[in-house]
Amino acid sequence: MDRFAEKYYSMSPYQYGGNNPVGNIDVNGDSIVISPNPNGLIDHIKSRFGYDTKFQKTVKADLAQLKKDDKTVAQIILKLEDSENIHQITMVEDRRKGNLTEVDKEKAAKGISQGTTVRYDPYTQIEPSGEKRTPRVGLSHELQHSYDADQGTMTREITENGVLLIEVRAINTENKIRMKTGDPKRTKYGRREVPKILLE
Repeated sequence: MDRFAEKYYSMSPYQYGGNNPVGNIDVNGDSIVISPNPNGLIDHIKSRFGYDTKFQKTVKADLAQLKKDDKTVAQIILKLEDSENIHQITMVEDRRKGNLTEVDKEKAAKGISQGTTVRYDPYTQIEPSGEKRTPRVGLSHELQHSYDADQGTMTREITENGVLLIEVRAINTENKIRMKTGDPKRTKYGRREVPKILLE
């Protein structure tokens, strides 16, 4: 029995998989959909027969570990899983650009709750900036953006020195995970320092 069946009465039968039930399999009815992103013949065969690809297994393991790493991050993931919006995790299109979260900017500006597409590379420890860090640290950052989009709080307020508050929240979230992975605390967004008073 689908434990989330009651959530989807108002949706099409295929919306659970981003209206792409072949490419996006969500057997649990969760609102976080991990795309197969098959790489190589074996992954293609696994994907075709409904088995997890290497990418899906890796992302699921990262999500499970994030839940164990920190209670606040676990709550973010659980709320995304329970959301009526679909949040898709897929591979980055260009590794040089790094991880990112795609949203509808018009909905974000109006404070409308929405789903997201997180582009995440679970295999690379080096960010485009050259900094080395554990991959799931980057996933936690992007999931904070997904949570903000889901809650309709992905607004454009900035700090005195021009750092978006949504980035401050994402940095504070990833710093919770950095404490567990042993990666250094992040204090900048790009070249700009996050005001110390806003860092957790």
